[in-house]
Amino acid sequence: MPEIPDDAMGGSFFKASNWDPELKLGERKTFIITGPHTTGGKADNTLYSIPVKHEGKEGSFGLNKSNMKTLVKALGKNSDTWAGAKFDGVVILQNNPSKGNEKTKSFIIDPDTIISPKKR
Repeated sequence: MPEIPDDAMGGSFFKASNWDPELKLGERKTFIITGPHTTGGKADNTLYSIPVKHEGKEGSFGLNKSNMKTLVKALGKNSDTWAGAKFDGVVILQNNPSKGNEKTKSFIIDPDTIISPKKR
């Protein structure tokens, strides 16, 4: 079965490992959610992302289980209501299972920075 390309899931992804200039551990970037989550990936490995804006640029923010749980706890299970919410992604080192658990820079959502669209 062919893989779903990144652009089918909302365009380019904001990845801490691909930033130019390179991001430092602990560095923060602020994102605004612009719509409900999308899914992609392979049949045996569903991948979740949300469309976001950062400094006027649009892209997708990949949601691992930790980030998904953080958003659901703060904003509820219905991602249709997330548009307009704001959060900070903090750069951490994380195991990347798709690269043999190699440590790569990744964003983790700081739960203390999530502002629901109702409060903005």
